[in-house]
Amino acid sequence: MILSRVMVKAKKAIKKKNKEAIAIGILIREDGSVLMSKRPIGKEASGFWEFPGGKVCHDETIEKALFRELSEEIGIQVKTFVPWLSRGVDSDTRPKILNFFKVYRWKGDPFGKEGQEICWQNPRDIKVYPILSANRPILKFLKLPLIYSITDVASFGEKKFLSMLDCAFNRGLRFVQVRDKQLPLNMRESVVRHIVEKAQGVGGVVIVNGDCKLARKAKANGVHLSSKMLLEATRRPNFEWCGASCHDVKELQKAIDLKLDFVVYGPVLPTSTHPRTSSIGWDLLEKEISNSSIPVYALGGLSAGMLRVAQKRGATGISMMGGSWSGKERLDVF
Repeated sequence: MILSRVMVKAKKAIKKKNKEAIAIGILIREDGSVLMSKRPIGKEASGFWEFPGGKVCHDETIEKALFRELSEEIGIQVKTFVPWLSRGVDSDTRPKILNFFKVYRWKGDPFGKEGQEICWQNPRDIKVYPILSANRPILKFLKLPLIYSITDVASFGEKKFLSMLDCAFNRGLRFVQVRDKQLPLNMRESVVRHIVEKAQGVGGVVIVNGDCKLARKAKANGVHLSSKMLLEATRRPNFEWCGASCHDVKELQKAIDLKLDFVVYGPVLPTSTHPRTSSIGWDLLEKEISNSSIPVYALGGLSAGMLRVAQKRGATGISMMGGSWSGKERLDVF
């Protein structure tokens, strides 16, 4: 089953003027490891590691190029895939647009049909070297979990929420944004420190919404900018991970220009927390994030069960509040 409903509708980068389109497949196993291949001797940048893929031929869709290239290079037939990122790069010949797809199911065992080395790598612990420069940011993005959960201490109370947090970590949660900006500062700091301590024990990532000073003080992994903070920013905050909230393509482009690591985009569906805010729906989400060069999390009225729908529309994953704390679904899917 192919998850990409639009068949390149959201990836219109084929043969743009003076730009060469490249289709790239990132094979992902159930343990989260990804397949990398070493460019063979005789090819440009031989000896460098990359993700398999190649040029889109004339009058060939990007998806057809993906199927063909992965068959020719590593001997597999793609079964389930989702569109992900489009990134422009300069080269000695002409600019290229790299179209990345995540591939979750395939037929056949991958092997180097062109004599190249291949190996499975954990994105959090890459062993191969050297890596093509265009793939380095991709490897960082692949470290991001697919579920980005937002805290809601105010609704549950601190004691109950922290108990629910423990349950969420047991369900596989690894990516948390501490929001709760209405809490007293000392209480919010206590909550952040507690979550950071818990997350460190399971290798999780904690982001603080809107407060760089608190994020540093509590030794969180990064900061999340509101859309207002994003538009006012002149440079990327100095953290390992930086994200932002976006509601339109102007804000998304600003996040890309600042070289942020990800954004949340929405609201996709109506939400109880913002009943007066109009939702954009899946179609508009897909259209507006189709050429994003950084990961996008769909936000607004979503549950963990909607993850594959969001990915089908080009999102990296989903961001949610209620479903993270009161649901029972696993939160460590790949």
